[in-house]
Amino acid sequence: MIDNEIIKEAYLAILIFTRISAIFVTSQSLLGRIPATVRLYLAVVLSVMIYFSINQPVQLPLTTLDFFVAIFAELILGITLSFGIISLMSALSFVGRALDLQIGFGARFKIRKGTVQV
Repeated sequence: MIDNEIIKEAYLAILIFTRISAIFVTSQSLLGRIPATVRLYLAVVLSVMIYFSINQPVQLPLTTLDFFVAIFAELILGITLSFGIISLMSALSFVGRALDLQIGFGARFKIRKGTVQV
């Protein structure tokens, strides 16, 4: 009985880590300049925090195919959540560039020996 509980908890931890790591790997616009090892550590820390905050019963898959289907579903869900993050960041970047251009901060100037060219 104790072994079954350990397997359930490990299964839950694997699913949480799979979703969080899929988000961190595919959202380059949010975490693009952070090294891969730091992103991995961040995914592990966040997964542990989420794991200890969840208080729900876990049902083990009946076959190994069900196990891999659940992992694949978590990957797809993580990638979908990452797409939402990427879309939001791209929209904010576009609005920021448009405002910069309207205000004049986005204008490109070339300075040549005392003259300014736009």
